[in-house]
Amino acid sequence: MTHSDFVSFNDQPCRFKLKAGKEIFGIIRELHGGYYFSTLAERTRKHYAANSDSLGQAIDLEDVIGAELLSSSDLMVS
Repeated sequence: MTHSDFVSFNDQPCRFKLKAGKEIFGIIRELHGGYYFSTLAERTRKHYAANSDSLGQAIDLEDVIGAELLSSSDLMVS
């Protein structure tokens, strides 16, 4: 996935398809020049935690081959 493809999915709950064939559910955010994955539960905890330094797990956008917004099952980008 390119950065321009990713922009509409940034920090949105999604289903992501990876090159390795796995599907992951959660949020990918662009922060500090990198991309970080977290589950919805992790993101909610980090949002409300005052001292949360954790950004999530680093992820390479090139490993993401598709994304679907969870709020709209009609949209799939490959």
